[in-house]
Amino acid sequence: MSLVEFVLRRLVAIIPVVLGVALCMFLISHAIAGDPATMIAGQRASAETWETIRLIHGLDKPLYEQFSAICWVWPRETWANPSATGGR
Repeated sequence: MSLVEFVLRRLVAIIPVVLGVALCMFLISHAIAGDPATMIAGQRASAETWETIRLIHGLDKPLYEQFSAICWVWPRETWANPSATGGR
């Protein structure tokens, strides 16, 4: 086995590990954190504010759509515009 084959096999093996870790973190954050809109806006915000936050962040969608947005949309947006996440 050459070095190139070894590196390619390792890179392919990383994909399910990263997706598995992302799924575990996503499920844990949804199970423990409670309502994310309440955490963002605070307890004293109006119901209208909570609904607006849910719409903006996609929290009104099913969990599988939220997870796919985290895995596929968010990385493309942050890599395309690194200044949005504080990068240079």
